[in-house]
This record gives sequence, C-alpha cells and structure tokens, in this order.
Amino acid sequence: MNRYTIVFEVGGTEIKSSIVSESGNVVEKTVRNYPAYSNQSRNFLLDYLYELIRKQAATLSGRTDEITGIGYVFPGPCDHERGVSYIPTQQKYGALSGISITDAMKARLNADLRLLPRMAANYRIFFDQDATWPSLKPRELMQVGV
Repeated sequence: MNRYTIVFEVGGTEIKSSIVSESGNVVEKTVRNYPAYSNQSRNFLLDYLYELIRKQAATLSGRTDEITGIGYVFPGPCDHERGVSYIPTQQKYGALSGISITDAMKARLNADLRLLPRMAANYRIFFDQDATWPSLKPRELMQVGV
C-alpha cells in the first residue's frame, strides 16, 4: 500500500500544495498553486479548502494509495493543536477566525463517500507555523503534527 500526506501552504494570494509519500518524497505531478480567495466568506473558504483536498487526492490514481494526513501551514496566529485560526476578521482569512478548520474538514471528509474510503482509518489533519514550513525537508513533512 502506498501512503501519502497532502500538504498545503496557505498564503494570502495563493495556496501551494503537493503530496508527500511515506518515504518523504514530493510527488512531482502533484505540485500545484491555487488562488487563495482569502477575502471570501467563511462557508466559501471552508468549501474551497475542502475542494482543494479533493483535487489533490484525485491526482493519486493507484487503487492502493491511502491518504494518511492533511497538513496545513496557516498564516497568522493559530492554535495548531486544534486547527483554529485567530487572524483578525478584517484581514485575509479573517472569516475563518475562531473556528476549527480541522473539525470543518473532518466533517466534510466524513460526509464524502467517494473520498473517505481513500483515507487511512487513523488519518490526521494537522497545522504548523508558516515560519517553519519552508525549511522542512520532504521526509519531515510526514512528521509534522505527530
């Protein structure tokens, strides 16, 4: 079985994403940049973040591919343990301030009968600080949030 983590670096103008294999290699065909839409409403942003998970998962085509984690580097103040952003409401992603993005993504995953079977039984959604993410090596990306 091939195991992967989908990672997102959430920025104010774009969201960078890739998939990292269990061996720590970035799957080159999955490297993507998406527009951020950071000034949109809460519901729009949560739906969009979930749609990006689905888009990235669709780039894995193997029947034995399993997604073990989804990792976010999120800008601004954040409770990394709970996946809660505390960006002031007048700034980019301010509409997400005070809610658990982790819980919102898990709720969407649990309702998605197409994607949920591709998730590991013990999959994790985790957050890290934007200041540390760019310096991590691919192998370390699999360990963020452990």
